[in-house]
Amino acid sequence: MSTLFEDIRRSIAVGKGQYRLPMIRDLIAFISQYRHSFVSNSLWLALGEIAAKLFMFYVVIAVVRYLQPAEYGQLSLSIALANLFVFLLDFGMTKIIIRDLSRQRRRASIYLSQAISLKIVLGGVYCVILLLLPEHLISREWMWILLLIGFMNWTQDLSGTFISWFMAAERMEKVLIVQLVHYGGIFLATWAAIHFNAGLTVLVAGQCIAAIAGLSMAAVMTLLEGITIRLVFMPELIRYLIRQSLPLCGMIVIACVYANADTIMVRLYKNINDVAFYQAACKFLFVMQGLVLLHAALFPRLSILVKADQKGQTRLLHWIVALFSVIFLAPVAVLVTIYTPEILNFVYGEKMLPAAGALRLLVWVGVVFFIKAYIVNIFVAHGEQKPLFLIALTALVLYLILNAYFLAHHSFVAAAGVLLATESFMLAVMLVVRFLKTGRLNSFFYAFNVLRFLSQIRLKIFPPRQRFDDIMAQNAARQEQWLTEARKVIGGGEGVGRD
Repeated sequence: MSTLFEDIRRSIAVGKGQYRLPMIRDLIAFISQYRHSFVSNSLWLALGEIAAKLFMFYVVIAVVRYLQPAEYGQLSLSIALANLFVFLLDFGMTKIIIRDLSRQRRRASIYLSQAISLKIVLGGVYCVILLLLPEHLISREWMWILLLIGFMNWTQDLSGTFISWFMAAERMEKVLIVQLVHYGGIFLATWAAIHFNAGLTVLVAGQCIAAIAGLSMAAVMTLLEGITIRLVFMPELIRYLIRQSLPLCGMIVIACVYANADTIMVRLYKNINDVAFYQAACKFLFVMQGLVLLHAALFPRLSILVKADQKGQTRLLHWIVALFSVIFLAPVAVLVTIYTPEILNFVYGEKMLPAAGALRLLVWVGVVFFIKAYIVNIFVAHGEQKPLFLIALTALVLYLILNAYFLAHHSFVAAAGVLLATESFMLAVMLVVRFLKTGRLNSFFYAFNVLRFLSQIRLKIFPPRQRFDDIMAQNAARQEQWLTEARKVIGGGEGVGRD
């Protein structure tokens, strides 16, 4: 059996470097070497993500059950409009801060001070833009809800700046604390508003207070580490951050439009109830998208390995993500696809069963998105943000055109199909670009070698009928040869092989 695996391993070597599939012991050794970074950090982030999803699971279900479909559709539209301009709050700086501070932690005070100062100014611009939205998109009675949602987005983005330092320093336990305060507060605010029937405005205001509590906790923990925050501007550093962030900023702009245009277009082409059904299905996608926090735990280490040009260990890291996608995410997507109506009925009740068609497609969007998010991190770790911008821009144009056509002629489920198609398109193009830039395939492109590997094992264990007959004939010839040699050894051995 060992020779079988060695033959297969040799047969799938490709490219200039004679790439080989990593053995399990290679992956285990790699994880053991960075067990603090991967196991500890991933554990803290996983706990935070689990807690956040549990809190938000209750919040989403409670809000959907509390509101009528038309009200929930209007709330979802307000969230989409607020999120459409959320790119103004970050400019892509968070990813650059994590990358730079993971390599130069002593500059944390300077980086965070500049980022916070700039984001305070950007927050004012963001709120003014929300106020200027036309009335045919958002009615005046919903404007207060929109502004509260915008304020909550701004507060969360400021918290994200402090969290970027915790991630760069690989202190993920502090990220967990911030998440518990923030999402726990949202849970309590939602429960209280619904329990006392205080109304939607009070509910959203309570969630804003929870976001302020999370920001306060993140700021206090940062200051206790000796990081000083001064609201001053250093033009040279701000220019550097903006220059480095601009390609990512373009991607964030595209992502904001990309993530919210479908909801807005469903409203323009269909009705507010269809917005509610589509968003109910999207909540399951948001749960799967939360798994990208695993990439956040790995990104500082990935950035360091790329900087040190440790290609072997970087490749092993790619394989860890690939195997997780195949072993965990794909089976979950299959189960959700099979039992979609039952899941929707259990979670939301019968009134949201029309969302079943969209959910069957969106769950696979989550799988593609998880892989694509890691590929994006690979590009950023190599300082190659510009190709990402061009790929995302092309996908956005395609996305808007397809949505405009299919939503005009089909149901809101078409928006989910278009999203799956464009996400798959982006992933495929990113992989091709990585190949063209490196001159060799990366780990995700070696998926066909994994299939070939498994295929050869299957052919050895479960061969086709013709090969099966050949193998049986070979085994019979070997047995006869063995009997002949045995007879010679025992001096003729007339009784050998006979009853």
